[in-house]
Amino acid sequence: MNLKLNKHCTTGKTALQKFNTAFLRDTNKEVLGLKKHHHIEWISIGILHKIQDRKNKNTAINGIQTRAEETKAHAEYTEANEQVKGSIEAD
Repeated sequence: MNLKLNKHCTTGKTALQKFNTAFLRDTNKEVLGLKKHHHIEWISIGILHKIQDRKNKNTAINGIQTRAEETKAHAEYTEANEQVKGSIEAD
């Protein structure tokens, strides 16, 4: 007995799986938040806040549509990155 498989069955991804990976991944981050890291003793809470601020600035760069705004945001990210690196080296 020969069975004819649909295209989605051969790839292993159904429409529901595609929906889950595309939609629920973003909603999961909004509801649950990003993965929480354990507090490392030599990294202070202030540095962890600076790192989170740097991550937020980096994601903001991806959403900008004009070059002028992107250049300004990239300069802010670079400054934040230098502050994080300097703070970590100081500790």
